[in-house]
Amino acid sequence: MDPKITIVPPGDTLNIFTGKALDPKYPEKIRVSGNIESVKNFLEKRYAAGKGNGLQEVDKQKAVVTVDDIAMTILLQLDPENHFGVEVKGQLEFNPDLVQFHINDNQTFSREAMIKLLKFNKRFFADPLKHEELLDSYMKLNLSGSTQIKSESDDRGNKDVAFKKNIDSQNIPKNFVLELPIFKGQAVKRFRVDICIDVTNASVSFWFESVELVELIEEGKKEIIEKQLESCNDFVIIHK
Repeated sequence: MDPKITIVPPGDTLNIFTGKALDPKYPEKIRVSGNIESVKNFLEKRYAAGKGNGLQEVDKQKAVVTVDDIAMTILLQLDPENHFGVEVKGQLEFNPDLVQFHINDNQTFSREAMIKLLKFNKRFFADPLKHEELLDSYMKLNLSGSTQIKSESDDRGNKDVAFKKNIDSQNIPKNFVLELPIFKGQAVKRFRVDICIDVTNASVSFWFESVELVELIEEGKKEIIEKQLESCNDFVIIHK
């Protein structure tokens, strides 16, 4: 093939480029993750406002919404059949201030660890005076222990050692009331927490339980997700 000849007018400059052309650029798949209101906010700007273009255009004939009640997520797929189809995921998360108490999850605390937790979270107690009473009672809690060696022994010189721990827990508070959001970004809730005590292997452990919190989590989770799904009524909604 004859080379192409370009005539350049006098005074102009001709630039000649050689080498390999740039590789074609494909669109990048958009994955957006945020709080539980992310899907609702996206649809308000792209669908309700009619401002979605390109891959962010919302077509109610294609879009699919998947709800995972256990994982507490809402996933919007604008076009599941398109490899580059936009995905928006909303996640309902527990409030970190609540998580640190490890209520109902079998996490135990030493007395020192529990006192430190209570001391630095006074702001979440419904009654500041009861917080002071609670903290003072557990700081003064009398822990006494004794060691008793059993008479049984074998011919190798081994002996069994039994430990006994006694605690004076009759006059200490056994519950308290917290006021804080259960989920991130949601309203403050009030619930009672029970302090549980166990004595094992010469040590004392504490943990927290709350029946009221269990009920608030289940009711709140359902209410929050259903409210967010109101913005998805035009689309296919699938519950896992």
